[in-house]
Amino acid sequence: MSEPEFSDFGGARPRAVDERRSTRLGVASLIIGLTFPLTCLGSLLIAAATLEATSFRVAIFALLVPVAIGFVGVVLGSLGMFKVYRANGRLRGTAVCAGGIALNIAFLILSLVSLTGMTKLASESADTVRAALQGVGAGDADAVRGVLTTEAGAAMTDDVLGAFRAHLAEAMGEFRRGPDSLAELDRAARAIPGARAALKRSMKDHPTLPAIPMWFEKQRAVVLVRFSQGSFVSGGLVLRGSISDLGIVAEDGQEFWLMGDQPAAP
Repeated sequence: MSEPEFSDFGGARPRAVDERRSTRLGVASLIIGLTFPLTCLGSLLIAAATLEATSFRVAIFALLVPVAIGFVGVVLGSLGMFKVYRANGRLRGTAVCAGGIALNIAFLILSLVSLTGMTKLASESADTVRAALQGVGAGDADAVRGVLTTEAGAAMTDDVLGAFRAHLAEAMGEFRRGPDSLAELDRAARAIPGARAALKRSMKDHPTLPAIPMWFEKQRAVVLVRFSQGSFVSGGLVLRGSISDLGIVAEDGQEFWLMGDQPAAP
C-alpha cells in the first residue's frame, strides 16, 4: 500500500532527502572536460611559440598534452560510472560521469586531429622542400613551379631560377638529402645559428613554416618556406602549389631566397 501524500496532521509530507554521495571520479572527469578548451588553447599557444623557435618536435609534444589529459578524463568518468553501478544505489552521479566522458571524448578527438595535422605538416614540409631542391639542382623549372603558387610560378622566370641555382651551387654544392626523422628535423634545424633570427624576420611579413634542415655537398642549411594565406584547406595546410618563396640559411650565415629577397637588417 502506498504512503499517503499528507501526514496525519494534515500538513504536506516533507520530501525525502537524497543522501547518496556523488562519485568524485565523475566530478573530476567533468571538471577535466569543462576545462579542456583552456588546456587545448594553452597547448596551441605553446605549439605556436615553439614553431617560431624552429621546433616541430616540441610543438607536437605540446599537442600531446591535451590528448593525455583527455584520456585521463575518459578513464576517470568510466571508473566513476562503474563505481555507481556497483554501489547498488549508495552512490549517484551517472549523469555527471556521462557528461564528463562525452566532453573528454569530443575534445580528445579534436586534439588527435590537431596532432595528426602537425605530424603530417612536418613530413609534408620536408618532402615538398626536398622535391623543390631536386628540381632546382636539375634546372627543372616545371618541377619547381609545381610547388609554387600560380603567381610565384609566373614570376619565377628561367633567369630567376638560373641565378638561384648558381648561387646555391656556389655556396652549398649539390643537394644531398633531407631529414630522415622528426627528431633529426628538429635537432638539425636548431643547430643552424641564424635559423631562428631568419625565421622571425620572415614571419613579420609572410606566413612561414619552421626551418627545415637540408644537407648539401659543402655544408648544412635550413630552408624557410613562405606559403600563401589561402593554403589552409579543410583545417589542414596544403603546401604543394601554395609556396610563395623558398629561403636558404646556411651554416656559414649566408641567406638567399628563390625570388631574390634580401634579408632585412637586424
